[in-house]
Amino acid sequence: MRSPLLEIRNLGVEVPVPGGGAAAAVDGVDLSVAHGERVGLVGESGAGKSLTTLALPNLLPPGVRIRPGSSVRLDGRELVGAPTRDLRAVRGKRVALVFQDPTHALNPALTVGSQIREVLLVHRGLRGGEARAETLRLLSEVGLPDPARTAADPPHRLSGGMRQRACIALALAGEPDLLVADEPTTALDVTVQARILDLLVHLSEARGLALLLVSHDLAVVSRTCHRVAVMYAGRVVEKGPVKAVLERPLHPYTRALLAARPRLTGPRTLPAPIAGSIPAPSAWPTGCRFHPRCPDALDRCRREAPPWVGLSPHRATCWLHWEPGGGAS
Repeated sequence: MRSPLLEIRNLGVEVPVPGGGAAAAVDGVDLSVAHGERVGLVGESGAGKSLTTLALPNLLPPGVRIRPGSSVRLDGRELVGAPTRDLRAVRGKRVALVFQDPTHALNPALTVGSQIREVLLVHRGLRGGEARAETLRLLSEVGLPDPARTAADPPHRLSGGMRQRACIALALAGEPDLLVADEPTTALDVTVQARILDLLVHLSEARGLALLLVSHDLAVVSRTCHRVAVMYAGRVVEKGPVKAVLERPLHPYTRALLAARPRLTGPRTLPAPIAGSIPAPSAWPTGCRFHPRCPDALDRCRREAPPWVGLSPHRATCWLHWEPGGGAS
């Protein structure tokens, strides 16, 4: 069996806290993405999703660091602790990122075409007419109707959806194996969101491109991904095939996320908001970190971190499904 393209083991990311010291905003995350597979990473703001993705090519903000003992392997090659020179060969070439705000992801002082041509030069050695032709081809591939005009425009002349398509073209320019899309539809209206998601699926299938899609919306993941990992308070609390997780969620947090979604079909019921909010990394609760917000929490949930339960590939960390001897109830 072919090994995963991306394999994350025991990933920890520490952030500075007021008064000194550090806290683990990402704490022991295990996650894998196979070649050509689409995996969703879901959770509320503050769950640690974006820090997880930024840690992959080590693009973390100043003062934030990957905890010793973490492992991020790309095609079996360890990236944690790799020299900057080696990481530069990965960033944009093997792993490319699409950020949630295309307005800030693109340089406002340069044309869209010049930014794509820079990537083509750095990662593929293309220049001159060859680079210009490839730029137009990429802009056409992501569905922009007038590639030549778009290439000549600065970003502010494009609509939000066009800017996001341009960012995807920019990410594809290095011919990556893995595309990491961090909330790529957040600032877009519903119709444009659907088109961008359909584009990502099409590109994944046409190019054999692996996709790690970060979202707070399980509906987005159900539309695009094969598998999903649900993240809460720095940890993955449930993971498995999308269909299994959505139809039979094991973790109360996953059930709460599903209940919070607006329903467009079936009985007309109001979304049920999740009480409270994710605490700061310096104040993670003991035991199951979701227990202060969980209506079904047991005394044990407050004291002890739960084990993984369930049968692979659909598993969760929850005492409610634990039985002596292992497995899920």
